[in-house]
Amino acid sequence: MLAPVTNSATARVAVTGNATADFFGDVSNAAGSVLRVDAGSTAVFLGDVSGLSAITGSGAKFYAGSASGGPLASAGSSVVMAGANLSADYIRESSLTIDGLASIVASGLPSHVSRVNSLAIATDATLDLDDNDLIVDSTRFRRFEPC
Repeated sequence: MLAPVTNSATARVAVTGNATADFFGDVSNAAGSVLRVDAGSTAVFLGDVSGLSAITGSGAKFYAGSASGGPLASAGSSVVMAGANLSADYIRESSLTIDGLASIVASGLPSHVSRVNSLAIATDATLDLDDNDLIVDSTRFRRFEPC
């Protein structure tokens, strides 16, 4: 997709069939819209994304620009690419790879606990939890130093 994508409240977009969809323009998801990335499929967001909470499915998502707007929560995996900036209410994904900056909006509420099965953070990347908690189910850390 070369042009910006604006999903209205009733819009449904699906990346399916083991396909890869590259979104070169910005993607804006209104409340009530759905952008589903099915298992085996990949969505690459090269522009900015608003309305993270509308992105669902068990496929892979790559974020190269800024991304925000609600939680990042699906059965799939997400990659915050180098130079990208993702801000979410919380993150609940199968796997999360951070090569850029990922931050959780300040809340401290139990409903905003982030949880991932596996987590990989590049040495020059940042995960900013602010006052929130994170549960990692299976990643082993050699060294973990809070800032």
